[in-house]
Amino acid sequence: MEIVITDRMVERAVYWVIIIALLVLLVFTYLGKGTGNGGTAAASAAAPETAAANTTANETAQPAQAAAPAPAASCSDGEKNQDETDVDCGGSICRACATGKACATNADCSQGACLNGKCAALSGTVSLSLKNVAYTGGVSVAAKVTGITVSVKNGKTTPLSLRLDVYAKTSDELYYLNQLGSGSEDTGGTPYASIALPTLQPGASLDKTYTKDDLKGTYLFSSTGKYGAGDDFSVEIQLIDRATGDVVQTATKAVTV
Repeated sequence: MEIVITDRMVERAVYWVIIIALLVLLVFTYLGKGTGNGGTAAASAAAPETAAANTTANETAQPAQAAAPAPAASCSDGEKNQDETDVDCGGSICRACATGKACATNADCSQGACLNGKCAALSGTVSLSLKNVAYTGGVSVAAKVTGITVSVKNGKTTPLSLRLDVYAKTSDELYYLNQLGSGSEDTGGTPYASIALPTLQPGASLDKTYTKDDLKGTYLFSSTGKYGAGDDFSVEIQLIDRATGDVVQTATKAVTV
């Protein structure tokens, strides 16, 4: 049997081939878009982790910012630093401290006196007072000085080595009453007792009572006899600079037996 292929048959075959080819192309295009969307979705899902990783990497790569340096210590920073003995004063760098501020040596203080860890005020002079005189005396015995209470303060900028000379004098303070025996008076000024005081630093003070053991005096006599009840005399103390022998201060107290 002979098959006859006509032109119409050829046209139909070509037509179907084209249609099939288009269908295949459409299928591959669709599948390609699905794969691309999946890749995009996966990339989108991974994006936060990647961003976080990049952030961490960037933070690691960035050097830590250095803290601001502390301000340098000075004599006006309101702090007790350097070798200051009080806030912004004292020591070898800052100015000297005012009265009442903490100190370690006299050089730390504007008045040159460090006393018990505090800068002391100085008057420029040495003060002396005779606060009390103790004595014995009566009708049958002569009077005798048995104690004195004194106060001394060094208001100078240098330490002082002092001596306390004690005198008993007639009430008119013309004659000295000493251990010379009955009927004797002394115009030469021999001390009734001499007491060496401890060295006083600038600003330091001494308040002390000296007893008969310190005075070592004997009974008082005048040209008219022993001093007894009703007699008046005075006690004078002189503060002597032991280095020069000069009289620094004197104080007197009247006594009635």
